[in-house]
Amino acid sequence: MDGHRTILIVDDELVILHSLRMQLEDSLPESFTVEIASNAEEALEFIAELHAEGKELSLLICDYNIDGVKGTAVLSSAVSFYPGLTKVLLTGQEDNDEIRSFISSVGLDLRLNKPWDIHELRQLIDNLKC
Repeated sequence: MDGHRTILIVDDELVILHSLRMQLEDSLPESFTVEIASNAEEALEFIAELHAEGKELSLLICDYNIDGVKGTAVLSSAVSFYPGLTKVLLTGQEDNDEIRSFISSVGLDLRLNKPWDIHELRQLIDNLKC
């Protein structure tokens, strides 16, 4: 790996995608690239292409509900390409059995509630810099 890190944000609300992307790009070093996807299909295609090119995905931030697709399904699929992937679930939903089950089976590094605390997310990203 060349030290370059890719972060992918997946959400079907464009305002959230662009706001979170801007907040991250304003605070991250140039070694990070922030990409966005507005649906599950686009996200999974990007992840597959990135993997095929031999590039690393360091962090996946995924909304819980993406146009009828559960974000946990996207996160689970991403783990098949990147087993050590840092996973963040972005949600406005209350805790439920599906989220708890996902956390215990696949693991989740952070559950980020909407509206999010950018400082909490930056702390997680700072750990990726090591």
